[in-house]
Amino acid sequence: MNRFWTYLIRTLIIYLICFPFILMIERDTNPHYVEEEFARNRNREISRIQKEIKSNSGAEYSKYFRIAELYKESKNYDKAIENYKLAEKYAKEKENLVNIENLQNININIAKCYYEQNNYEMAAKYYENSLNYKQDGKIYWQLGFIYDKMKKYQQSIESYKKALNRLTDKRDLANVNYNIAHEYYDLGNKEMSAKYLAASIDLKPDLNKQYLLGNIYADLNNYEKAADCFISIIKKDSKNRNAYIYLAKIYDKTDNQKGLRLLYELAAENFPNNPPFKLIPKN
Repeated sequence: MNRFWTYLIRTLIIYLICFPFILMIERDTNPHYVEEEFARNRNREISRIQKEIKSNSGAEYSKYFRIAELYKESKNYDKAIENYKLAEKYAKEKENLVNIENLQNININIAKCYYEQNNYEMAAKYYENSLNYKQDGKIYWQLGFIYDKMKKYQQSIESYKKALNRLTDKRDLANVNYNIAHEYYDLGNKEMSAKYLAASIDLKPDLNKQYLLGNIYADLNNYEKAADCFISIIKKDSKNRNAYIYLAKIYDKTDNQKGLRLLYELAAENFPNNPPFKLIPKN
């Protein structure tokens, strides 16, 4: 009996010692607590900086900019925009190179806040303002994306083309070419859509884009180029059923019986139990 009470007391002591640490660990790993703590820290920093501004300690631009950044982090976009504009006011007091870069950065951040509020018109306005300070390919790219959101497809294309003239990274160029192809497709101009989609694929090969290009060529009755697209896909992915199906349709439409037979043999080899299409001989 004494042993039992001794064990119980020891267990209770260990529990009482460890319990605060267990609570601390649970608190620190709880995502809600962590986010709340970040929010409290942001609010404390905002209050501290605001007091510094009231005491006229100088460097108002950087202080308002930091407050704006903190509000943006907390998704309080109205307050963020308000403080970015105050930062812009102080940044304009000296028109040297550093402040020109600062002014562009402020306008970009205001544009981002408006974008998060789905206010695409104001987002476009501030991205355009930022380009007055420095021509930047990625800003033209973002502006093209926003014009697309506004269904201003021609303006979107113009912005994307300006981005092409300023970007150098192949992946970026491939993505912008694809975006232009998308805009032309929405405008019903499949010839231009195919042109820019082909350019995108040349820069960064992509089977899904190749498949899309093949379908666009087929819609344009350019069956030779359409067939080339689907053949290219099959060479890279011999199990792509859709590529076999669409290539078979093209061979059938152009009465290419030899191509159709060879394609069926290849399909039967890769899909022995369930070929993607049936070969029906023509009389």
